[in-house]
Amino acid sequence: MQESGGNIRAYQLRHQRISLEVDFTIKSIFGYVELIVQPLVPDLTKIRLNCRQLTIRKVLVNKIQAQYNISDPAANVLPVNKTVNHYNEFKQEFFNSLQEADEGELVIIIPDSIKIKKVMTNKKETPTIVITDNTTGANVNSETIKEPDKYYPIIIRIEYELVDPSSGVYFNMPDPEAAPYRYPHMYTYNQCGFARLWLPCIDKLQERCTWEMEYIVAKTVRPQMLDNSFLDEDDEDDDEAELTVVSSGELVEQIIHPLDSSKKIFYYTLNVPSAAPNIYFTVGPYKMRKLIGWQSMGKSSNLSGTNSNNTNSNTSKNKTCFKST
Repeated sequence: MQESGGNIRAYQLRHQRISLEVDFTIKSIFGYVELIVQPLVPDLTKIRLNCRQLTIRKVLVNKIQAQYNISDPAANVLPVNKTVNHYNEFKQEFFNSLQEADEGELVIIIPDSIKIKKVMTNKKETPTIVITDNTTGANVNSETIKEPDKYYPIIIRIEYELVDPSSGVYFNMPDPEAAPYRYPHMYTYNQCGFARLWLPCIDKLQERCTWEMEYIVAKTVRPQMLDNSFLDEDDEDDDEAELTVVSSGELVEQIIHPLDSSKKIFYYTLNVPSAAPNIYFTVGPYKMRKLIGWQSMGKSSNLSGTNSNNTNSNTSKNKTCFKST
């Protein structure tokens, strides 16, 4: 059967897990993403996902290697030998290409050896709706409600990498002339259609699921990590700064990598179903600071019957923020 029809998909995304390692030396991220997909039909054969500018290394469906096709209609939209006067033309072509790829640039073929299995449930009485005539009290019509069949989910694992991205992920590195002592840091930017530039996903606001995010980064970073040629010998002992990952969701734990003590692992979870365009993360030499006296938003400072001293004492809370070094 088709993997989707129009705007109605033959599957639902239930959960997504990301495991990415950030490498500032080559401005790259690499790792894998796992998607738990709930089939809605027994003959599901394809899964479409949004994916651009990524290099796919391997695709597994329930731990079985799967075939895939990837095409990017927007790849050849950039104008050649044209000026800013052609902006409107380029804009129209670009949005047309995004609409063409709306269902997904990455098509994953479910292997024939994987069968979509139906969930067997205990037989219960099927609920019935009875329509009664208000005047006579007689039953006019009745309708039996049939619950839709449920199928066991499948797990799709995509291993990929992204090196020196042009959009969606931004690396701010030391500049020999403008900012030689800048500490490297990076961040994602999920404008409309940008989540697919660093993450295979369903890049739509209405497609929501729960998330797990695992980020692997170097333990420390120095401003001269890319090129030492522009620094004096006296600068070689510059202080190193510890890297921190700030991400959507809640930080569960931060540990030293069990196989490489020079790296750290940050583990975040997001239990509120959220769309891929709402997932962000940044890596940099951030430090945690407590904000004292931060007033709660939405509370008026001139509530009737409350003096200023009571207001300050009741609404002051300790907040936490991250500050770049």
